[in-house]
Amino acid sequence: MDEAELIQRFQNDRDLSAAEALLTGYENRLYQYLYRVLGHRQDAEDALSETFGKALRGLEKYEERCQFKSWIFRIAHHEAINVIRRRERVVVQEEPAKILEESGAGGGVGGEARFLERLMTKERLEQLRRAIPRLPVAEREVLLLRMKSELSFKEIAEVTDSPLNTVLGRMHNAKKRLRELILEQEAEEIRV
Repeated sequence: MDEAELIQRFQNDRDLSAAEALLTGYENRLYQYLYRVLGHRQDAEDALSETFGKALRGLEKYEERCQFKSWIFRIAHHEAINVIRRRERVVVQEEPAKILEESGAGGGVGGEARFLERLMTKERLEQLRRAIPRLPVAEREVLLLRMKSELSFKEIAEVTDSPLNTVLGRMHNAKKRLRELILEQEAEEIRV
């Protein structure tokens, strides 16, 4: 059953299973977006819960002026902003699981090359993981909505209630700033 049918079943028959099926389809993507914006598991879970509560209350009046995906991400976007405002503190990224749990032993020369390649990729991902929370909130949101939630720029404009050109500019600035932050990290690592 597609989203439009699930929405109609909920609006016409107050079918909670239809609403649950609709919302559950977005749970992982919304959580990932909220976690990346907020940088804290509990805050992301709380914001997701609030997002679903507001979506459920608003679903009976939902009109198809925009895609459902944009509509629900917009609710999540506003919840993330609310959490950031309530915090009044710096967003701190939770510690990730150890990056290197594997060893290069027993792989021979080819195994060592593959290990070094994986290590370099993991290091680059670690640099990105450290740099993204340092972006200004508006740029970070556009980047995460585009890369992790796979929204189009038009959908991101709807979610953030921003003009399309502003969204495109934020993405451009985010990529430029990420490059600068990664170069800073690399320079710091060389100095140490």
